[in-house]
Amino acid sequence: MPTAKAVILHRSNSGGEYLIQLRLHVGNHQSYISLKYRTTEKHWLADKGKVRKSHPLFKEINECIEHAITKADSIVRRMDRDEELVTHETWKNEYLLDREVKDFWTWADKWLEKKEAAQQIFYGRRCASTIRNFKLFTNSPELLPWRNLTVGLIVDWDHWMRTVRQNSPNTRHGCHRVLNSIIREAVQVGEVNRDDNPYDKFKMPKKTPVKKLSLTLEDIKKISNLNLTESPYLDLARDVFVFAVLGRGMRFGDVARLQWDDIVNKRVEYTMGKTSQNMSFPIRSDIQAIISKYVSRKTSSEYIFPLGTKDPHDKISQFRYVSSANARTNKRLKEIALLAEISGNLTFHVARHTFTMIVRRNGSSTWDLKDLLGHSDVATTGKYVRELEFNVLDEQVDSAFGR
Repeated sequence: MPTAKAVILHRSNSGGEYLIQLRLHVGNHQSYISLKYRTTEKHWLADKGKVRKSHPLFKEINECIEHAITKADSIVRRMDRDEELVTHETWKNEYLLDREVKDFWTWADKWLEKKEAAQQIFYGRRCASTIRNFKLFTNSPELLPWRNLTVGLIVDWDHWMRTVRQNSPNTRHGCHRVLNSIIREAVQVGEVNRDDNPYDKFKMPKKTPVKKLSLTLEDIKKISNLNLTESPYLDLARDVFVFAVLGRGMRFGDVARLQWDDIVNKRVEYTMGKTSQNMSFPIRSDIQAIISKYVSRKTSSEYIFPLGTKDPHDKISQFRYVSSANARTNKRLKEIALLAEISGNLTFHVARHTFTMIVRRNGSSTWDLKDLLGHSDVATTGKYVRELEFNVLDEQVDSAFGR
């Protein structure tokens, strides 16, 4: 009976590491296929054909071994079904041929399906856009064999994004990070060899600092005092923006999905859509004034603000509604900025920047801001605050020199 098992060779390298190979055993004959990984004898479980947990890459290597054995078993079952001759050589040839014909697009599609199944909707859509971008460049929409995914192709793609698409270094950096993540996961499960990741030899584009806009309390007062009674859509955009500032820098999706049931004991309590962290803040008089304008909706809608949010139990459809509403709101905020005589690109996310800088200037520490903003890691908060503070320092220097 044909059997497949991971084994190590009898000869080690100078570091005492043995190459792990897949042994295909048929009758009295054997063939070997390199799995590219190495291990020492003390980390190897010969009876199980796996590495011990003490190996620093035990999970990655064992997943690769499991994938290789599953694939080999699948191939030999297919050969039996098709009444093909199974020898150690024909089995190995079919295994290698099967590996060669697999293409990157097939793997990328499966990878995106996993992100969608995990409800990583925003990240999944951004990744899908990157894959479409890469597919357009390669001009190979049907098949892109893994062997063609070389560092030269990645370099050419980067040049194409820079010259033809005129993408910024930050956009290019983001696209490369997505593609690298997809390939690295393929390596981890043994879809491709570890040495076949072109990003191991590619130098990522250096990101450039992005100037982030934040408003002052005086700016918020100017926006709040605008008379927008004749422009209900602008009035709504102003209300949700100011609400987000007062609500500790809420993201647009969280404001759009905010329901009447989220108001508990004079507090707003909700779960962040991005990080799944539970957030809570008191309803002060300025926040209550905004909510009161929409109380009449309570009998007809579960949502506080009329932003077109629908299908609360269908996250994908809800994401599309929220994305469209965000785009409309950003367009209206630009009109509001003109009316309030505020310079800069005013978008909804500026509310988060504004809250951060207002409380920072009032003496809040980075650790305080971590909890207020709902970050899972204080390092994220530190980077966020530093970028905003650099912008303030730049403005102060420009002002000092009359620029």
